[in-house]
Amino acid sequence: MIVSSYTEDFNKLSLGARRQEEEVEKVARHLNGLRKGIQDEITMFAPNSMHKCFQMALRVEDKDRRRNESYQRVKGNNNR
Repeated sequence: MIVSSYTEDFNKLSLGARRQEEEVEKVARHLNGLRKGIQDEITMFAPNSMHKCFQMALRVEDKDRRRNESYQRVKGNNNR
């Protein structure tokens, strides 16, 4: 799932929850729902707010996308 879609769904569900959570609890739950590779990179920096967590996740997702595109280009050139 794309980070922005996941975060949007997460926020909607959080708003509907009857229980108020501390920001660090919310960040931990949000991180737990992200792809493992994104989780691994973000947890190194221990984000303490949802905003920071979301921004970091977007950056990691973008980096992964660029890496995959580059790999596909190289792979395509090697098959010629």
